[in-house]
Amino acid sequence: MNYSMIRHLALILLPVFTVLTLASNIPPPCGLPPFASKLPQKQGDDLRKIWQNYTNGSNCTQEQKMTFELLGTLTPEERTVVFGPPAIPVEDSFDTVPMFIKTMTPDVKKDFDKIWTDSEMKDEDKYKKLDELASTKFSEPQKANYKVWLEEVKKAKKAVDDRIAKLSKQAKDILKRLIEVRAQEQKIMTEITPALDAELQGLI
Repeated sequence: MNYSMIRHLALILLPVFTVLTLASNIPPPCGLPPFASKLPQKQGDDLRKIWQNYTNGSNCTQEQKMTFELLGTLTPEERTVVFGPPAIPVEDSFDTVPMFIKTMTPDVKKDFDKIWTDSEMKDEDKYKKLDELASTKFSEPQKANYKVWLEEVKKAKKAVDDRIAKLSKQAKDILKRLIEVRAQEQKIMTEITPALDAELQGLI
């Protein structure tokens, strides 16, 4: 099994709608998240409203932003119910969305997202393009915050790489199979409309 493939697949095992997702090469999928039915009633209803007018295949940047903000209102206990126990600890500082992202103009954010969510681009090429964007479009405070953030991203990835490298062949095979199942689940969930979600509530 290709190690690089395992590495990238493993990264999506991290909670999909946490900021640590930014450390992977796979952006969160568009569409109503699969955990909608696990949320408290109010947040669940609000999440369905966020995605109710979304059309498959269209840009979902705004919906994802609102989803991140909504998840920020959950208590630690509620997050555990929705996502399960915290993921394997990795040295990082992804407690909140980085300042440089929060303060980007819409145009710069669009350029940043285009680079960061390109799953076909190699890591080093992605970092290079992000550095170029930062040098020309970021303010000095944004540049400083970006550099800290990028170092944390690299540290988080290395921690995942190191852990995977120590797995037995059997563990790697199981990890690969689990991720394939979860990826398939995510794909199916993007097809669920608010009406279908209401019909299936309590069953999934």
